[in-house]
Parts: sequence; structure tokens; C-alpha cells
Amino acid sequence: MKILNMVSFLLIFCVVVHVDAQEIDEKKQKRFEKIDKDSDGKISKEELTKFLDGKTNKKGEPKDANLEFLGGDHDGDGAITLEEYAKGINWKLAKQRQKAPK
Repeated sequence: MKILNMVSFLLIFCVVVHVDAQEIDEKKQKRFEKIDKDSDGKISKEELTKFLDGKTNKKGEPKDANLEFLGGDHDGDGAITLEEYAKGINWKLAKQRQKAPK
């Protein structure tokens, strides 16, 4: 009986975790589409800059669109894809790119 209860619990837990992951993905996709104004499947630096205009971080400071773009464009091709957006901002990469000579 204990094994059956444990299996039931694990099954329910897996279903709940899967549903939560789907909701997060849907939220990220909707936000991505909101930022991607020209609907080309990529977020440009200009689109991100316009989206973040007037927004602040947790400290109440204006968000740095350039830094967020540098950390969101994981492959450095000049655009943020949905897959890159879903991974989030790589702050270490952003700071490395910001310091790199141009």
C-alpha cells in the first residue's frame, strides 16, 4: 500500500510540475510576442529598448536595455530568438561583452 501511495504521489507531482512548466512557457511566449513588434520571430535591440523604456529594476533604477540585450542574445547574432529569450539573460556574458573592446 505504501508503494502505491508513493507512486500515486509521484505521478501527481510530475503532472503538476509539467503543467507549471507549460504555463511558464506560454507566459514567456506571450511576452516575447509583445516585445517582437514586427513579428519576425526575433527581438531586435531597438524593440527591446522600446519595451524597456520607463521600466525599472528591483532597485528602482532604469533597466539597461543594452546590457539586457547583450545577455539575451546568447549566440551574438544581433537578435534574441524565442529560445534565447526562454533561457533568460546571461548576466555574466552581458558584462563580458560590455567590457570587450569594439
